[in-house]
Amino acid sequence: MEEWYSIVRDYKDSSEFPYAIHTFTNRVRLDLFQFMRNLPKERRNKFKQRLGPEFDQWVMDLTEDYDEDIVKDILNDDEFWEKTIAISK
Repeated sequence: MEEWYSIVRDYKDSSEFPYAIHTFTNRVRLDLFQFMRNLPKERRNKFKQRLGPEFDQWVMDLTEDYDEDIVKDILNDDEFWEKTIAISK
């Protein structure tokens, strides 16, 4: 989990809006925990690959609450995504 915190710290340090980064990354972590527990295995695997209707809807929901650039930049960061998936299991 320390590696995940380090990635988040780097994002916060380089952002003009560290609080937005903090709340967004925590929401992603908590949402992924729920998705990994509740989605059937085949849909969970697609979600992990950032595919499928659940993923698309989730991204749309996130862009309603957060800046679209923040959402896209962070969710497309492979290292952040992999660490978040790992801690969400």
